[in-house]
Amino acid sequence: MADTSSCERLRSLLERVALELAFVDPEGDDRRRQLQDLLSELTTITQESDAPPSLQTGIAAAAEWIAAGPIDQPQLDRLSCWEPWAAEAITAWE
Repeated sequence: MADTSSCERLRSLLERVALELAFVDPEGDDRRRQLQDLLSELTTITQESDAPPSLQTGIAAAAEWIAAGPIDQPQLDRLSCWEPWAAEAITAWE
């Protein structure tokens, strides 16, 4: 069972990820730096709180996608599908 505090922190960060994704402009400001910082925090929390491997792997995958380069439309679509998955993974862990 998850630590309630860890889940709350993860949810809060995930909400910030969703907000950043809402403002990504694939033709301009891709907000990559902000997203990298948030994914780094998510990674740290999941590792420190011994989150399920699937959640840790999913967050690592999103971090790799963001690090791979500018966020174009296909990348934005993938991240937009990933975010609700991550939210459900946190809920399942709780």
